[in-house]
Amino acid sequence: MKNFTIILLFIFVKLNVFGSSWFPAYPYTQKIEGQNITIKAVPYQPHDGSSTIGSTKVYLNDKLLY
Repeated sequence: MKNFTIILLFIFVKLNVFGSSWFPAYPYTQKIEGQNITIKAVPYQPHDGSSTIGSTKVYLNDKLLY
């Protein structure tokens, strides 16, 4: 019974730690299938948690839309 309690406590703590931490944001490019739309997102501070500020650019046929 003691081992079972320790295992449950370990699982609960582990899930709490990973559930409340933010993963880093990295730059990425996404191309939408079947269309000539490309989205490029670049965070200014890649390892800053939840409130990451950056820029997103949308291209249509390799021309900047916005």
